[in-house]
Amino acid sequence: MGELTTHRLLETYQQRIFPWYNESELVLRYSPDPRMVITLERLHISKSLNKTIRSDKFEVKVDTNFECVIHHCKAIQRKNQNGTWINNDMVHVYTALHLQGFAHLVEVYKDSQLVGGLYRVALGQVFLVSLCFH
Repeated sequence: MGELTTHRLLETYQQRIFPWYNESELVLRYSPDPRMVITLERLHISKSLNKTIRSDKFEVKVDTNFECVIHHCKAIQRKNQNGTWINNDMVHVYTALHLQGFAHLVEVYKDSQLVGGLYRVALGQVFLVSLCFH
């Protein structure tokens, strides 16, 4: 993939490619086949999830705490994986994408405590979920 920059990352996302690697490796390009795509027309929200969404149990916020969410995503333990692909360079580049209006967050709070979140990159009418934690 070469040097990790916001411009290069946006270019690769537009080609349906995203970075993937282990902490000790070079940044690689990854393009799964088949690729999971969820359209709004085919999105189904279960009754139980809809009930939870409508309850006061959680508070959902958008784009209010970028650094905290990305650091939680970086720190989460993943089953059958050592380390994370989110190194300090990735944090820097995704933070820059956020400041440029391309990277966004969905944050979930319970009793004012951050308990879940995801960050995504928005390109036109498509958003790509990069990573989440709960």
